[in-house]
Amino acid sequence: MTDGLYSPSTDIHNGRFFKFNGGGDRTIVFDLKHVSSVDKIVASFTHQSEWAVHAPQTIQVSLTEDGKTWYEAGVMEK
Repeated sequence: MTDGLYSPSTDIHNGRFFKFNGGGDRTIVFDLKHVSSVDKIVASFTHQSEWAVHAPQTIQVSLTEDGKTWYEAGVMEK
């Protein structure tokens, strides 16, 4: 998920995709272990309706320095 490599195809079974099963909201936390600057966050998604694989409708990025107080850094709407 953070190796910087992209899948050479949209085949969701090729081992290059990070997957969640089932619907609902997800929270993903990247712990950088120390205060660091974040210049950008890049995400890409695949859509394969025959496998019920859909890109998220909304992505919200929040940042924290102490793990308790979070602030919104950006939102991406589909």
